[in-house]
Amino acid sequence: MQNTANPDSFLSVKGFYAGKVVLLSGVTGFVGKVLLEKLMRSCPDIKKFYIMVRPKRNKRPMDRIKNEILSSPMFRLCKKANPDFISWAEQRIVPIQGDLVIEGLGMSAEDRRMIIEDCNVIMNSAASVNFDDPLQEAL
Repeated sequence: MQNTANPDSFLSVKGFYAGKVVLLSGVTGFVGKVLLEKLMRSCPDIKKFYIMVRPKRNKRPMDRIKNEILSSPMFRLCKKANPDFISWAEQRIVPIQGDLVIEGLGMSAEDRRMIIEDCNVIMNSAASVNFDDPLQEAL
């Protein structure tokens, strides 16, 4: 939602993201954590984050987000600025189970439909860390 009272607000990064819904992949990795932290700290008016995480045995996607991402020291500035940061973040995060190397991104039809209807911005920071992959697969 652009600020119509200030026509220049859409020219700023913070203004652009205000009210937007963002899909992020690769957030369990270092670059993805940095990206999420920066967006949460600098653009607190982002409406919602869809965070795609690969399925892991016996771990729900939101548990992975809380334990592997939000508990990271990377978010200490967010926590310092907002003592209620974890609760604030959980209200804005919607976990999406998926995998970029699977047909249809490994998403359920319901999640795919939700993202198509709701998402404004997609950012991918996912990467393969298996350096033995054949070149075609790595690409």
